[in-house]
Amino acid sequence: KAQLKQFLDEDNMQDYAILIHAVKGDARTLGAEGLGNLAYEQELQAKAGKAEEIRIGFDKVIGAGDMTAEYFKQMNA
Repeated sequence: KAQLKQFLDEDNMQDYAILIHAVKGDARTLGAEGLGNLAYEQELQAKAGKAEEIRIGFDKVIGAGDMTAEYFKQMNA
């Protein structure tokens, strides 16, 4: 989360796109399609240099990531 936020705060769309691409892949590998789809949209926006659009959806992506992490934490408890 922190690294994505830092890249966004710096308007570093290139590194944001690389990192959110990894999030997308990891999410889809885990079967978290919702998170994967949100990350994919953010990746496309980053590649297009649309920082404002990313900012609008950032909390939604982070929330989905937190929910996914909590789900897997509960599954392993």
